[in-house]
Amino acid sequence: MTKAEQIRELFGQGVSTAEIARRLEIRYQHAYNVLRRSGLLLTGKVSISQNMQGQSPPALSKEELLAGGFIDSCLWKLDEQDRLCVPAELPKSPGVYAFCEGDTVKYVGLASMGLARRLRFYARPGKSQRTSLRLNALIVGATQAGRAIGIQYCLPEATAWNGLPVNTAAGLELGLIQAYSLPWNIRNSR
Repeated sequence: MTKAEQIRELFGQGVSTAEIARRLEIRYQHAYNVLRRSGLLLTGKVSISQNMQGQSPPALSKEELLAGGFIDSCLWKLDEQDRLCVPAELPKSPGVYAFCEGDTVKYVGLASMGLARRLRFYARPGKSQRTSLRLNALIVGATQAGRAIGIQYCLPEATAWNGLPVNTAAGLELGLIQAYSLPWNIRNSR
């Protein structure tokens, strides 16, 4: 049986794309491409269309992020004054980040100014930073209630299309927001 046939068979048994990649010891992208070309996976456009027809997009799992190349970094922590702090050193490079509660991705964002700097704004938001204030309250509330909120990130390389620059990170963030149910993303709620 070929790898493609194995991928399709496992998918038919209800196994997730990430788990298929892990079981067959192949890249997630390989499994995804086989399923997409076979017409078995919904593309982002179909998911967006379904959402407009009243069908909810699927939740995004931490497992899918990690299989897609995200790095599992750390958990948000509270200091002695119950203020949010990032307990790990994060890259200064631009990238895409996600906040997960357990295995469920709650929020996806773009750090065009660099991950370390962007996440510091969540820990110490300015009075006019509405998104940072809102996310700070959600993360602090979850953490105080004993729910761990993890930070995952990736640093996709910029590329070009027909000689024009393409911001891969911005496209990845938007694609995730459009294709998945992310309850803390306002753009996601319709």
